[in-house]
Amino acid sequence: MQPDGRDEGFAIRSGLISEHKLFKDEELQAIYSVLDQGQKHIPYPTFDHEQKIIELKQKIERMAPKAVEAFRVEQELQRQKPVSFSKS
Repeated sequence: MQPDGRDEGFAIRSGLISEHKLFKDEELQAIYSVLDQGQKHIPYPTFDHEQKIIELKQKIERMAPKAVEAFRVEQELQRQKPVSFSKS
């Protein structure tokens, strides 16, 4: 069971966890994005490397589903942008 925001907030306020050791959703979204791009664009990853990327993405998906959803929305918006060609 994952702790919710209240549990995390309590742990930080009580000094049980340092706020500096936690990732914000925006940071997890950026990390997820880098992992996703690496998974798609590394030409010949080793099996172990590919498995580690998958494991890390799954962990972020469990920890921060809102961050992953924001990443997916951003990706969809990028795909929908019209491509413009400038004449030189």
